[in-house]
Amino acid sequence: VDFCISEDSDLLALGCPRVLFKLKSDGHGREICLEDALGRFSHAQFLAACILMGCDYLPRLPRVGPQTAFGLVGRAGADPAALLREVRQLGINAPRGYLEGFLV
Repeated sequence: VDFCISEDSDLLALGCPRVLFKLKSDGHGREICLEDALGRFSHAQFLAACILMGCDYLPRLPRVGPQTAFGLVGRAGADPAALLREVRQLGINAPRGYLEGFLV
């Protein structure tokens, strides 16, 4: 398989190396390579940032988009408890049970 086609970024979080997004009827889309998306982050850190931005089993935290999520991971790593401490320092309240959901 050279790449997968998807409408969302879940496949990157799951480790798919190349994803073609938003494929149009004319055959054009946007290819994203996992290696490029990871940048300086490990896959565990990338996954933690994805979870902070919202996933199928946890909501996006308020005011946490890509820049904030990757900044948090850059400071706290992929440890969920450390990430939630950083989130609280920003004045963001995670919903009850968020840490437990993060560990699923």
